[in-house]
Amino acid sequence: MNIYIQIILFTSIPLLIFYVFYLIKLNTKVEKENIKLSSSLKNKDIEIDSLSNQIKNNNEFSENLKNAVNTITGDIFEKKTKDFKEQNSENMKNILSPLQDEIKRFKDAFESVEGESKTSRAKLSQQIDDLLKTQVETNMSTDNLAMALRGDYKQQGDWGETQLKVILEKCGLREGYEYELQEEFKDDNNERKDRTL
Repeated sequence: MNIYIQIILFTSIPLLIFYVFYLIKLNTKVEKENIKLSSSLKNKDIEIDSLSNQIKNNNEFSENLKNAVNTITGDIFEKKTKDFKEQNSENMKNILSPLQDEIKRFKDAFESVEGESKTSRAKLSQQIDDLLKTQVETNMSTDNLAMALRGDYKQQGDWGETQLKVILEKCGLREGYEYELQEEFKDDNNERKDRTL
């Protein structure tokens, strides 16, 4: 019986050491990811401020453009009305054609600025949503790891089994072929084995 215990201890200790190093590495990775996400969140806040300023500037530009269009249109309209009285209808067509083109150009410029502003706001909103989802997922992963590390033996065991399954699958082993989970085998001492490879 001593030899079985020694064999079990001899094979279990490297697995436990590997598991502890794996947990340390995983914890370090989670901490790095949290730092990275915090930095990314700060950068996104800066981008949000920058885009908000751009939107404000675009709105001011749009308002100034509207006023300029109104002023220019008013000035041109007065001039053209005066010319209309002096010239015949054929000359009037030649004068109004450039005016229409100029108004269309101003209108197109205004609509282009407005469209860019809407696109920028939509992109910003999507980036914020993506960042918040990533933050929530990271927090959940961190909470699950913390609960597993501080929880009762059942939770630790369940979490350990899940991690073992992930490790076995990353090593190329397939459940049902190279290994079984929750399979009950008993050794000569009638003790249940957790895993069988």
